[in-house]
Amino acid sequence: MINYALEIEKIKKFNKSLENKILQDKTKRDMLLDKKASLTKEAERLDEKNMVFEKTKLLLEKTSDYARKQAIKSIESMVTGALHEIFASQSKFVIEEKSINGKVAVDFFLEDEVDGEKVLTDPQEQRGGGYVDIISLALRFAMIEVFNPKIEGPILLDEPAKFVSEDYIYNVAEFLSKVSESFKRQIIMVTHSKYLSNIGDKTFEVIKRDNVSEVVEK
Repeated sequence: MINYALEIEKIKKFNKSLENKILQDKTKRDMLLDKKASLTKEAERLDEKNMVFEKTKLLLEKTSDYARKQAIKSIESMVTGALHEIFASQSKFVIEEKSINGKVAVDFFLEDEVDGEKVLTDPQEQRGGGYVDIISLALRFAMIEVFNPKIEGPILLDEPAKFVSEDYIYNVAEFLSKVSESFKRQIIMVTHSKYLSNIGDKTFEVIKRDNVSEVVEK
């Protein structure tokens, strides 16, 4: 004789197990989708940093000889100053000119002194992300101020210095404040850093509830 109560209980347990499995799979899927979105955005940020490097090189290569030499001095000074101020680094940002098939090309390097010898490294390959973040940031400011005609209006920054260690983020905040004051430029930025958000004259927080975003002035 079939024990229907027992069979029903087995079916209920199986259904419960199936529901748990579906929930686990959905959670894993959501986590993977979030990870994919995060990696996609990170790739976009890296592409943006590379674009800043390449655009600066292109602008330098296309300017006249005199204007290029003046711009190089200003850019080297600005980027080196940013590295010194934020990381207390002794590295120098160096731009080297070269001729390829009769055309001017430029390369970017970080110059360090090791055992009395000058050593040049590619800032995009030999340093951690924090250095690349700050160099890219300083290059952006330099492009706005050095080249003519100057670009007017506020400076927009999306997650600046995201890869910079928390040990240095306060220095980044001070650096951005000085840039804004020195260049008389408004800076509008999106950031998760409390240090960077605290330097603003106005701060707005975006709060998301039930897939609805609310903007609140702090």
